Order: sequence, then C-alpha cells, then structure tokens
Amino acid sequence: MKKKEQLFHLIKSLTTEEKRHFRLFTQKYQRDSGNNYHKLFLAIEKQTIYDERAIKEQFKNEVFVKQLTATKYYLQKQILKSLHMLHYDSTIDQKVLILHQQAAILFKKGQYETCKTIVEKGVEICSKNDRFLEWIGFLKWKLALTPYLRNANPQPHVHDYLIKISQLIHWFEITEKGTQLRTMIDLRFQDGYLFGNRKNNPEYHAIISTIKELLTNSSLELLPVKAKFNLYYPLASAYLALTDFKRAYQYFLILKELLQDTFIEKELFEEYIRTLSGLIYAAGGIGKKTEVISAVELLHKLPEPNEHIGFLKDEILSFFPLVNCALVGDLIDGLAAIKKAEKFIEKYKDSISAHSRFFTYFYAGYINLAKADFSAAHHYLRTADGFIIKDLPAETKVIIQIMLIIVYFEQNKYQLVQSRIRSLQRLIKKENVEKLYVTMFIRYFRFLISYAPPDKQQFQIMKRFLVQLDTLKASERMEMFLQFDLISWLQGRVQNRPFHKMLRKNRKIVFDGTENEISIRNN
Repeated sequence: MKKKEQLFHLIKSLTTEEKRHFRLFTQKYQRDSGNNYHKLFLAIEKQTIYDERAIKEQFKNEVFVKQLTATKYYLQKQILKSLHMLHYDSTIDQKVLILHQQAAILFKKGQYETCKTIVEKGVEICSKNDRFLEWIGFLKWKLALTPYLRNANPQPHVHDYLIKISQLIHWFEITEKGTQLRTMIDLRFQDGYLFGNRKNNPEYHAIISTIKELLTNSSLELLPVKAKFNLYYPLASAYLALTDFKRAYQYFLILKELLQDTFIEKELFEEYIRTLSGLIYAAGGIGKKTEVISAVELLHKLPEPNEHIGFLKDEILSFFPLVNCALVGDLIDGLAAIKKAEKFIEKYKDSISAHSRFFTYFYAGYINLAKADFSAAHHYLRTADGFIIKDLPAETKVIIQIMLIIVYFEQNKYQLVQSRIRSLQRLIKKENVEKLYVTMFIRYFRFLISYAPPDKQQFQIMKRFLVQLDTLKASERMEMFLQFDLISWLQGRVQNRPFHKMLRKNRKIVFDGTENEISIRNN
C-alpha cells in the first residue's frame, strides 16, 4: 500500500454504521470545517481506485485542496476519533486501556474503594484473555491501593504480588518465544504451498527441538491458552512443512480443541483460522476426509470481525480446493477451484502477494496438464514462470521448467523441448540444485526427443525411466508427488491411461495406503 493511498483504504474499510457515525461526528463536532472534510470523505469513498488528480480537479475551487496532504492527514485523524468514540470499549485491548485510565483518575481523586473495584475488574479481564503485561499493571494498582484500604495488611499483598508477577513474566516470556517461532514459520511459509521442497530443511528440525525443550520445561496445565498456542502452532506447522502429516495433524487437532470454545471471547480469530488451515492440509495428507470437511465448514461459519480476518478466511477457502484438486487429479472440481482462486485474486488484487498469484497459476497449470488441456496448461505455467520472486525456492523454479517441457513434449514441439532442456540445465547450475530425479529427467528426455515422430523407442525409454525413478528414496518420490508427480505422468504414458487417473490411483497409496479423495464441490 502506497502512503498516499492509506486514507483511501481506511475509508474503504469502514462499515455502513461507521460511515454514518462519521457523518454525525463531523456535523456535531466540526461544524465550521467539518463540511469540507465530509466532502473530501465522500469523494474518496466513491472512487474504486485512488485517483488524487481527480480529487484535485473536483475541488480545484476549494481552499482546502491547496494543502491536500495536510487536509487528508486531518481527515484521517477525524475518522480515527470517530471510530474511537463508536468503538469505545468494543475490544479487549480498549477495555483494558479504559480501566487503567479510570483507575488512574479514581486514585488521584482519592476514591480508593471505587478504584479497587475497577482494578479487580481489570484483573478479571486480563486473566480471562491472557493479557499478561496489562495484568501486571493492575497488580501494581492493587499494591498501590493497599495502604489506603480499610483492614488491609500490606505484607501479604507484597508477597502475593511478587509471586504472581514472577508467574506472569514467565508466561509472557513463553508466549514471546513462541511468537518468534511463529514468525519464523510464517516467513518460511511465504514461499507458497509446495511442502515437498522443505523436506530436509534443518531449520524446521531446529524449531521442533526448541519447542519441545520449552514444552518440557513448562507446566502445560498452568499455561494460558495463548501461550499454549504459540508453542503448539509452530510445532504443528514445522511438521507440516516436513510433510510429516501424521504429527502435524495431531498437534493441529490439539489446537482446534484448545481454541474452538474460546477464540471469540479471547479475540483469537486469526489463530483459529491458521489452526483450521493447518488442520485441513494435515488431515488431507493422511486421508481424514471427515475432519477436512468439518474444518472447511467451521471456516465458512467463522465470524469476520474485520477485513483482515475476512481475507485470511477467503484465502484458505480459495486455495485449499486448488491445491487438493491438483494433487489428487480431480478435474471436475479442479476447474471450479481454478475459477474460485482467480476470483479471489481479482477481489484482493491490491493486497494479494506475488507468491499467492504464482501458486494459483502453478496449480491451475498442473490441473490443466492433468486434464490434457495443453494450451491452457501452457498459458498458466508461462504466467507462473513470468513471475520474478527472489525467495522462490530453486526446486520450484526447476519444477516449472519440467512441467513446461512436458507440455511441449505432449504437443510434439521438440525444438521447444530442446530449448527448455538447455534452460533447465542453466538453471540447475545457477541455483546449485542437486536432485537425482532432475538429472534423470534431462538425460531421458534428450533420448525421447531424438525419436520423432514418436515410435516404440520412446515407449521403451519411458519404461526405463520409470524403473530408474523407482530406485529413488521414498522421501524423494514423496517430494516429486507433492510438487509434480512425474511417476504418474510416465505411468499414464506407458499404460496409455489419462494422467489424472494415474494421479487419483497413486494418491490412495502414497500416504500409508490411505485414501484422500476429498470433494469440494459443495463447500
């Protein structure tokens, strides 16, 4: 978001109630100049894309437009004041802040008994909602009040205060350490939804070891909800990144049970969405169809207290069907999933990340390749290939090139295959990619394109290629499946069966022989 567009996005985020309140606010509190600010407000609100030139042209005869930057800044301040008045105590943080202010006023006025009531209310709210530092602040008020209250014995209060504050500091430290680990996980997950390329990443193993040590040294039954979440979430996510779907599923299930009855009260909407998101992918990986459908239904019903939560909710409901359909070869739902993901991109075109765009086109290309719609596959894969994303994993860049080579091969465009193979070789040298199946791919495809038009020799080469791929370690075959299932494509070619049918067949036996054909048509 550009700085000059911040006011525009703030205005666009307002609800009907908030807009109405702002109009009343300008009329009541800003009688002299409020009309000008409201004019500017209405002009910006009508725009679909912020256009400052149009604003200046519309108000060229108005005095305030000569200092538009200052006017916009003041308008933003007035909107925030209006929002503050409307949502005076609508969030936990605001309630806590108000109680602290009231306690300070009452203490200064010598209204100690009333101040004590306010402080106790603050302690209750903080204890229910895991606000550790604010809780410490209310305990300080309790200690300050002790000499002024009737029948108060200072010594026990000091002792209790020291014990409780030590516990709260410990909880805060655990929560913050967990937050750091969550941030590390989230940053690494920004490279998209391809899990396989992280399979042997030592950073995830290090995160798992750190969290397990923290869990060992903590009394779990005493830890508040947020502290527990900040430990279990990065642990579950690390296992998901390592494609250990069984362990990931176990921890995401713990998180779901932890949050499902408290996330609204404690305002942990984002945490609950991330939990359900992880549960969907992990449960899908081990064929827990019922759990996936249940999590998707919970997401649909989840309240949206703000635009950010709505975005996160839409994101998982748009991308999970796309990823799932690509991996299982579900072409009927797959085409619907592509449209849904593209609709999401269009809806959030100003805020969606380049990674989300990239993987939308990647999986759309995958689905169309499985469908044998090579023209559409080529369109989406070329679009994905056109994105320049610095931190995109090298293995993902390689997979794109492999898929494009297969598209050209299926279209009998052998010169383009030859050209792409050379590009692929330069890429693996530049990125230092050492994957045995990539080396095999290049070697066998050189043989394949030496026979044109296709004949029995190609068939024999593909069979030998399959035999070679079968010698790979199970972890490498899993990685191929999660990125692009080269084995299923070759089997389809050798057995003269559609690629997507081989995907569906192999999907049933990839994860311990479990089945994972999850329909999203009605979700």
